[in-house]
Amino acid sequence: MCCGRQRQQLSMTRTPLPEPAAPPQRRRRTVSFRYVGASSLTAVGSVTGTRYRFAAPGAVVPVDPSDRRSLAAVPHLRDLG
Repeated sequence: MCCGRQRQQLSMTRTPLPEPAAPPQRRRRTVSFRYVGASSLTAVGSVTGTRYRFAAPGAVVPVDPSDRRSLAAVPHLRDLG
């Protein structure tokens, strides 16, 4: 056997490389809401069921984007994006 023939046999016996792993899922970003009422407020997101506590006027709380629509409907909460 000559050298070229050995290379040919080696190349025929190679196994394909495995597919690259899928990139890890990124964390969901949040949106923020500011409370502009007079005391404190707890709001519950209609999608996730998460309780968002606004402890005082001016409090800014991160909110899951899927709860954005329901919290936007709450009086005295302002969507900051």
